[in-house]
Amino acid sequence: MYRTQAFIIDESGLRPSEMALGTRSSRRHNDLDRLTIQKQWNLGITSEVDLPEDFDPSTASPLDERFNTEVKPDLGEMLRQFDISYFQGKIKGYRIEWNASLITAYGRTNFSQNKISISKFRHQGQRRSVLVKSILHQAIHAYLDKLGLNRRENAAHGKDFKIEKSRISKALGEDIASRDDVNWTQAEEFISAHQCTKCKKILYRRKGQDPNKVKPYTRVYHDCPGSFRPIKMMETYRAKE
Repeated sequence: MYRTQAFIIDESGLRPSEMALGTRSSRRHNDLDRLTIQKQWNLGITSEVDLPEDFDPSTASPLDERFNTEVKPDLGEMLRQFDISYFQGKIKGYRIEWNASLITAYGRTNFSQNKISISKFRHQGQRRSVLVKSILHQAIHAYLDKLGLNRRENAAHGKDFKIEKSRISKALGEDIASRDDVNWTQAEEFISAHQCTKCKKILYRRKGQDPNKVKPYTRVYHDCPGSFRPIKMMETYRAKE
């Protein structure tokens, strides 16, 4: 027998209600029922996961490795759940989508379009925890924007952003800025990192692209006589720290 705790939303808010679910072969409770309950925990689960009988969602973290599945995650559903858990539903109206062109960062928030973009290639083949932290990072930007705070300071990770990042990190028990869970070898299957030999500027390119031959970028953004040399992506992360 599979038993677990589900949070049922009513007018008074979230409260725990014990619900017994049958085995996978049971016709009484199908997979949709099971997934619906797991979604109510607001842990960012978007496809059914197998959990032990004593699993307690009230003390669980969305970074739990047991939530990893082979099913492509529903970004919109993850954002909706995190909005309820950490942002009082205030970022409703923001949409989120995969972006195959975004390789310079794990995610990006467009305030004027109310849109969060998540890098497809930065997360391909990575653990679920990497994606969770990326979404929460961008959700903080969206939340502060919905509160009407200065967009320039928000984009620059100012004081208010740092306060919110600290709050979310404390709730998760891990710094959401940490990339210790990134598989760098896997990341370099899709993206290559380069650094200027003179000014030390870091540049990312899709695998196989030569940064020294991208003239428009060089002229506009890289006014330096130096050339780019390949470096490990982990080195770029440490450089930013």
